[in-house]
Amino acid sequence: MNAQIVQRVELAFWNVAIRTLSENQRVRRLIQRIYLLLHNKGIRSGIKTVGTAALIGFLGGFLFYGLALFIR
Repeated sequence: MNAQIVQRVELAFWNVAIRTLSENQRVRRLIQRIYLLLHNKGIRSGIKTVGTAALIGFLGGFLFYGLALFIR
């Protein structure tokens, strides 16, 4: 039962994705540029560095907020 629902959803997704990629040149170019960016080791390393710094800053904000509440 659940497998049939998952298969139907997957088929519907791919039907929309294939149709969109076939008919829309802007989407094709966007996907191509994203693919090229993600497969460039230098850019991928920079994205990882920025993402790690952002995550550390985000979690640090929660930590400092929690400490500020605890100290009060």
